[in-house]
Amino acid sequence: MTSYIAQTGETFDAIARNLWNDERLFQRLVDANPQYRTVVFFAGGETLNVPDLPAATTTIKAPWE
Repeated sequence: MTSYIAQTGETFDAIARNLWNDERLFQRLVDANPQYRTVVFFAGGETLNVPDLPAATTTIKAPWE
């Protein structure tokens, strides 16, 4: 797990997009930072825990492919 310092006006989804190129992963940030779960816009300077994403999985091809 790493950390990230929020900037003024940032939101969880914007941070997820900046970190992982996918704003849909914002819930991972919320879960790792329950003390900020009610924050919509960060004031700036908050240190957030950034969880590691699971390793990418390999797609297994069907036998007929």
